[in-house]
This record gives sequence, C-alpha cells and structure tokens, in this order.
Amino acid sequence: MKRALSLILALVMALTLVACGNKDGGKDDSFVIGITTFSTSTVFSRNAREVLKKEITAHGGTYIDNVATDILSRDDAINNFVSQGVNAIILLSGDVSECEESLQAAHKAGILIGSCDAGYIDCVDIYTSSDNYAIGEQVMGALSEAMGGEGKVLQIYNDIGSMDRKRKGGAADVVAQNDKLSIDYDMVYAWPDYYDDIKSKMEAIILSDGSKIGGVFATFDGVGLAALQAVREAKLEASMPIVGVDGEIEALNEIAKPDSAYYATVIQSWDDCGGVCVNEIFNALKGGTISSSQIYVPGILVTKKNVADIQSQYPELFEK
Repeated sequence: MKRALSLILALVMALTLVACGNKDGGKDDSFVIGITTFSTSTVFSRNAREVLKKEITAHGGTYIDNVATDILSRDDAINNFVSQGVNAIILLSGDVSECEESLQAAHKAGILIGSCDAGYIDCVDIYTSSDNYAIGEQVMGALSEAMGGEGKVLQIYNDIGSMDRKRKGGAADVVAQNDKLSIDYDMVYAWPDYYDDIKSKMEAIILSDGSKIGGVFATFDGVGLAALQAVREAKLEASMPIVGVDGEIEALNEIAKPDSAYYATVIQSWDDCGGVCVNEIFNALKGGTISSSQIYVPGILVTKKNVADIQSQYPELFEK
C-alpha cells in the first residue's frame, strides 16, 4: 500500500513539474474552458472550483464558470459551452454519465472533456479524482475500529454522485470481511439542501431504532455533521461514532474534541485534483498529449488517534 501511494504521489509531482514547464512556454489567451460545478455544497467542490479557475488563468486561458444543481441545468450548461465555441469543458463533482449524450456531442465537435471527481466515461479525455473506493475502505475501517469491530451501521448517501457510489463500494467490502459488522440502515440525502433533511431523518430513526445503531457512515462530511447534530441532541455521542469524507473544517475540529461522536474523515487534495486536470488539458491544447486518462490523487485519513499530528502539520485546515 505504501509503495502504491508513493508511486501515485510521484506521478502527481511529475505531472505538476511538466505542467510548470508548459506554462513557461508562453501564454495563449485564445483557449476558453467551460467549468460546470455540481453545486458548491461541499468543501471539495468549493475549493476545487477556485483551483480550476486559478490554474486556467495561470496558463493564460479564460474560463466560463457555471454552477448547476441538477442534471438538466448541467446539460444546458454543456450545450451552451459548445455553442460558445469553448476549447474544453471540465465537470467538477456529480456524475459525467448523467450528461453522456451532451458530452459525446461536445467531444465529437473536437472539445476536450475533463472530469474532476465526477466519474469517467469513454468521451472523457482526463479524469482526476481522489481514489474514492479506497476512501470508502479507509473511513469504514476507522468506523469499525471505533465500534470495536462489531455492530449495525447506518449509511448516508446519494447515488447521484459517482464518488458516493465508489465510497459505498469500498465501505461494503470492508463490512463483507467482518461477519460481526453489517450495514442495516440506508438513508438517502436530498441534494443540495441536505442538512435539514438528514437532521430530521436522523431524529426520526433515533426515536425508532436509536439503541440499535452502532455507528454512522456518511459519504461526505456535510451529511455526517447533520447527523451529528441529531445524535448530539439525543445524547448518544458516546455510543454512535460518525465518519465522513472531505475534511470540512467543522468535521476536523469535531474529531479533535475527545467527547465528540465525529471519529474520522479524509482530507481530499483539491489542489492536485484540480491542478492536474487543468495541466493535462492545456498540455493537449498546446500540442502535447495527455499522459493518462485517469489519475488518482491520495487523500489523508484523519481520526481521533492521529488528529493532533495532522493539526500540527496542517493548522490552516482547522482554522475557521
């Protein structure tokens, strides 16, 4: 595992160095990139969106920025990008397969397609992402540890996101290897207005089955924090650990509190996911080739056991 992680990090560093070299080759403001972000409700999407805009500008290009909260509006954005003659389209978060028809049409028109944590289909030229399957394994492993290796898990997710499906897959495989651990409850969050939705659903399930739930696996920190509020109000923090993904500031600070139910998260590298995606696209636009169609960027697992060390290394991630 360590060797694989080292190879991934080496690849990311190499791609970054190549991209820096490309930037020195001169700027070309004729390149226009369309960015469509599937809501900005997660810390990853908010930060990766800014990275994409910054990197496109650094390469001398210009961007058209769009935020979509449903498939129809994202399809409209893609079609509008095509009509405006963009050179490339980057989809941030969500699921590219939901817009396959419009993306295939854009690709046939000669437009490069980038996916940043939004999944992969055959018309995508470059897909950069955290290894969401491995993240699912990591946080479910941490939850199992917090639960003493046994008990019933409540899972919070929404299959509209490709990352959610992959995280669920990794988590399910961890559970399958332990006959004392099981996923007995499923809760689908509303998007993008998930907070009140999950808090009320958690309140209801706590009333009916609160004593049976041994832990909560949330596919991202926003819904994990909504669940935490309900668990806290029910005074069940000591018996219902919660894990999530993204490295939200609030989640990190909850993990740092000894008595908080929030047990673990994974900090994703929006800098690398966004930066490498843009670097690869501009390399291709300037006559080069894309080094690999799929590039995975490692994240950092944070648990109550290592949170003090992580905070000392990255204090800015804990500062509000």
